Amino acid sequence: QNATSGIVRLAVELKADGTIGFVVVIQALPYGLTEQSVVAARSIKFKPPLKDGKPVDTIELIENSFEVRY
Repeated sequence: QNATSGIVRLAVELKADGTIGFVVVIQALPYGLTEQSVVAARSIKFKPPLKDGKPVDTIELIENSFEVRY
């Protein structure tokens, strides 16, 4: 039995206007897992953080854990 396990780590820019800015792969996995993690990150819905009552851009580290058996 073959298996792939690990974590895809992404740095994701959450923009003040509620959109996703850049997505940078910090740690990748094979078999399309990294690409699917990027697709998922681009579809994140969020409320921007506030600073002094105003929305601001922020960068978050997102980790997706996988354990795939085939």
